[in-house]
Amino acid sequence: MILISLFFSQMVFAATETQNFSAKGLREVEVENGSGKVVVNATGAAEATVVVDKRKISSSCVVTVRRDGNKLVAKAEQTGHWSSKNVCEVDFTLRVPKAVDLDLEVGNGNVSVEGTEGELDFKLGNGDLVAKGAFRKVDGNSGNGKTTIHGLLGEAEVKSGNGALELQYAAPPAAGELELKIGNGDATVRFPKGSQVRTEFVGALGKLTNQLGDTPSAAFQVKAKAGTGNLTVQAY
Repeated sequence: MILISLFFSQMVFAATETQNFSAKGLREVEVENGSGKVVVNATGAAEATVVVDKRKISSSCVVTVRRDGNKLVAKAEQTGHWSSKNVCEVDFTLRVPKAVDLDLEVGNGNVSVEGTEGELDFKLGNGDLVAKGAFRKVDGNSGNGKTTIHGLLGEAEVKSGNGALELQYAAPPAAGELELKIGNGDATVRFPKGSQVRTEFVGALGKLTNQLGDTPSAAFQVKAKAGTGNLTVQAY
């Protein structure tokens, strides 16, 4: 009984904190979270808000929320060596200006982005990502989980170890490249009608279905490599 009491005394459950920052001049948002979901919503408010839901943390879990110049930073880090007594399960909910670049890193948890307009950089170990906005550039890596991005505008590179990809362009891309690397899972890429693209697909087990049609002289290329999975290019 004494040992059990000591263990629980080192842990905090369901504590929620909210911090507000001036949104003026904010251009970047960086989030690092070992375990827990991350939600980022665009807002036109004068203040940016970070809600930290400490679902389960021990004394070795360090949560940091701050503004550094034009960057808003939110981190939950597990310090020290791994132990069953060391836990750091935190959910972040951020409301930020539309015109920001996002840099998101999550070990285990889902990610949701709604309404931002800028670059999207993400790294997920295990979890689904759903991002809807206007993304002029995307660089993403997902270990295990479905990746959905609507609102691409330009070049993008997306890697997925295991999980489906669903990507949709908001406007016909003028030039550049969409590069996909997939271990296991199908990929679907949608372009507005009238878009001109050329495609290159290499798959160990899988096939390319191009419903948009290939334009050999197009300045924009879709380039994909897959271990097991199909690539479908569609028009909408």
